[in-house]
Amino acid sequence: QSVEDILPMLDDSTQFVRERAILALGATGSMKAAEVLLDIFEDGAVGAKSRVSPDARSLAVIALAIGRQNGMNGYVDMAVVAQLPKLDGADRHVVQGCALLYQSLNPNPALSDWCLARATDETVAPGVRCRALETLRTRDDDEALAVLLHALGSRRLDERRSAALALGEFPNPLALQPLLTAAETEGEPLTRAFVLLSIGRRGGAEATAFLRNFLEEGPKTLRAWAAIGLGIAAREDPTDDRSREALRASLKREKNREAKG
Repeated sequence: QSVEDILPMLDDSTQFVRERAILALGATGSMKAAEVLLDIFEDGAVGAKSRVSPDARSLAVIALAIGRQNGMNGYVDMAVVAQLPKLDGADRHVVQGCALLYQSLNPNPALSDWCLARATDETVAPGVRCRALETLRTRDDDEALAVLLHALGSRRLDERRSAALALGEFPNPLALQPLLTAAETEGEPLTRAFVLLSIGRRGGAEATAFLRNFLEEGPKTLRAWAAIGLGIAAREDPTDDRSREALRASLKREKNREAKG
């Protein structure tokens, strides 16, 4: 019912309001709103009107992802897929990145192959490749796993981080061992921290045993990250008393106030 009240705000004199109106249309979950948003996604405008905002196309695809979570039907997925080959213009890399966020918020098979292709395409912006790598967490096939493992050893720091995060949720159990190796060999501290979090997300006896050991013997600067990873794993297993005991013992030993938090 709110769609009719939101639509006039796309013509508001303030860009901030126009941009929030795009996101609000997505939040309604209405297919009437979806039609308007798909129009904006195509060229940044509604009908023959001028562009709503320089970021209108990017906001529209995010709004459509929000809409799918709130009631818009599968037609939206197919319409977004149909539009992807037509993405051009100066903002194409940003719009592609937002299309990848669409997949992260609303995983669907129709976009999956397009995302996989972006993850290995050296002609797209690095940020787009990273967002593409992160979407692969929902796949469960050898090709996607191979791409993520290759990226985990990339020379590019941002690609290693994205791969590490994706492997934390990748369904195939083979993803754990490369993360355990990366936790020992990765040289950049924040990337190594992401690896520890992903090991925690994977959970299981081998992962928690590794994190407990890291919490006790790993570098002091990374023990707090190991604690968070261990907490994530233990939260999923209410019987894991050993991890809870390890966290309490680590808290008593820790002298860094920030790390205590």
